[in-house]
Amino acid sequence: MAQRVPRATQRALSRVSHQIRVTLCEAGQIGVPAAGLSFMDRFNTGPFTPLLKVAGLGYHHPSAEHAWGRILHFFDEHLREQPR
Repeated sequence: MAQRVPRATQRALSRVSHQIRVTLCEAGQIGVPAAGLSFMDRFNTGPFTPLLKVAGLGYHHPSAEHAWGRILHFFDEHLREQPR
């Protein structure tokens, strides 16, 4: 049987997790800390959209813009044909 994690421990883990995401974001390792999974997926979920946002799912425009910039920069840096 699984044991419940005390609320104080849950809050502390949540703060640490948030700080790790913020630090990685500032270092350019991940997108915006407010974004969750599937942040680049723009699809219509109808009345379930608020539920998905609460669950940390769904499109997040600032993160998607940041990610596209990084993707395009990567392609430009690594796939552009070098002058001979």
